[in-house]
Amino acid sequence: MHFVRISEQTPSKVEIRLVQLQKAVYVASRALYYFTFHEWKYNNTNRLTLMSLIPHDNINSFSFDGSNIEIRTYLKNNIIGIKKFLLHEDMNRLDAVKAHNKR
Repeated sequence: MHFVRISEQTPSKVEIRLVQLQKAVYVASRALYYFTFHEWKYNNTNRLTLMSLIPHDNINSFSFDGSNIEIRTYLKNNIIGIKKFLLHEDMNRLDAVKAHNKR
């Protein structure tokens, strides 16, 4: 993405950062568009069959029950994954970013 200016002045740090931020938002929205705007239906038959085949004694060791998932932890891990792998953000700077955002 190229930054085009009408005047001959060099872009300021704020302008450069805004362009970088806009590019990151654009890349993320393009990557997530397909998954956001399509309906997803999953067939659960194989999971239910597998659960019925596990002996009752081993159910606790091989449980696939999703009802005990902590949604906050799950979403936090998803957001970290998006930042790390999709937006290529430096994960060592998370504390600095959090402190900056609290201002």
